[in-house]
Amino acid sequence: MVFERLGELRESHVGDCQRLGVFIERRFKPTVRYCTATEQRLEHLAKSVANLGDLLQARVQVPRRPRDT
Repeated sequence: MVFERLGELRESHVGDCQRLGVFIERRFKPTVRYCTATEQRLEHLAKSVANLGDLLQARVQVPRRPRDT
């Protein structure tokens, strides 16, 4: 959303100063990439935990046979 709004600003250069949009993009892009990667890792972890829960549930439902002693 931030990058969309920066595109709508239609900034122009003022002297030798850096434009606000360029400054914000340089500061936000690494953070956005980090958040995206973290979100993907959490989704993968949630799927793994759900699969593990399913496996444990299936194991509990399998009837145990009496052991021959």
